[in-house]
Amino acid sequence: MGGIHYGSESNQTKPDVRRKDCKRTYSPQHGSLLYRLQRRGSEESIGINPGRKQHLLGRFHVCQGNYQVYNRDTAPTPEDKRKIELAAYDCDYFLTSANAITEDGIMINIDGHSNRVSSIAAGPRNVLMIIGMNKVTRDVDSAMSRARNEAAPINAQRFNLSTPCCKTGACFDCKTPDTICCQILITRYSKTPQRIKVILVNEDLGF
Repeated sequence: MGGIHYGSESNQTKPDVRRKDCKRTYSPQHGSLLYRLQRRGSEESIGINPGRKQHLLGRFHVCQGNYQVYNRDTAPTPEDKRKIELAAYDCDYFLTSANAITEDGIMINIDGHSNRVSSIAAGPRNVLMIIGMNKVTRDVDSAMSRARNEAAPINAQRFNLSTPCCKTGACFDCKTPDTICCQILITRYSKTPQRIKVILVNEDLGF
């Protein structure tokens, strides 16, 4: 049976995940996924989503083990960047987050270059989603609104793009050349059992 594995860094953060397809584990050690990841051997590989690397790397120190890390930010040339992105697509673990997650566990992600949403949908053997409680929303409509009117404008401002949201802080549903809302992914189920693993963190984390 397919499904998404939900857990929390603290037993104080129990999402209202009622869907039968989800395996739910709540324990103070459900950093245990990260704990096991830190102790993997050098045969394991990890793909990092660059836009989320500060809280994925800095907060959890997950890339201090003896394994191969694919991070396109380290690429010296566009050709090398593409090679790293393709290698990450076949990695053992892909570390990322979500723009929003509903109370019943549906995740929304918006992407410009689209390597992140494509890796969530398929490719890597495991996807590890580290999500702060600030991203939890009531339903899909509010999750989509958060992704488009909060996360996307902040991201556009981070790169100083020529989009209406960069200037106003609100989504105009634009199709300008600089738009970062090229692909919108709704993740509601994992056909491969527990391929997607979600860790909810009891604090504001990322945008």
